[in-house]
Amino acid sequence: LGQMVEDRFLYRALIEATTEGTLLVQKGRCRYGNPTLLRITGYNSERLELLKLSDLLPEVPENADILRHLEQMPSDTEDSINFDAVLVIANGEKRTCHITINQITLAEHTGIILLVKEVLPEREAADSIRRLGLAAQGATIGILRARAVRPSHVITMNDAARQFMLGENHTEEESYALAKFFAEDSEYSGFRETLR
Repeated sequence: LGQMVEDRFLYRALIEATTEGTLLVQKGRCRYGNPTLLRITGYNSERLELLKLSDLLPEVPENADILRHLEQMPSDTEDSINFDAVLVIANGEKRTCHITINQITLAEHTGIILLVKEVLPEREAADSIRRLGLAAQGATIGILRARAVRPSHVITMNDAARQFMLGENHTEEESYALAKFFAEDSEYSGFRETLR
């Protein structure tokens, strides 16, 4: 019993030291999460320890790969595996995260450590794009957003880009693609490679 307590204390100390969200899971139950994980999920430590992993990582199509891996994971594997998955947080919302799975042994019992990195939440991404758009409208240089896939249709542009690329004779309904501004397809391909 003393060794088990000592091992658990050691793992908690290691989990606390990580900057990523870190969750210790044993026998399908959430045993301990560091402050970063608690912030991401919105749980406090007491509530988190009442949860099963399936409460955080539900059976939804986005989680099919990670759940299949957890179900079939050999008990002696030392490999770290990465997945994009959806967590259900304390308020019931779904949050997309990048999760790395590592297997551990704690007092002769196996368990897993999940390292959780938050993917930029949609609300924050939308707000960031909105703020960027407002700043771009006031810029004196041309700024635009275009799709990454060929032929790179322009999604939006500021007034300076519109004036430079389209001149005075344009309508908002027109659709433009970056590819049409290159004389040769090879020039456009080179441009895309440079961006990449």
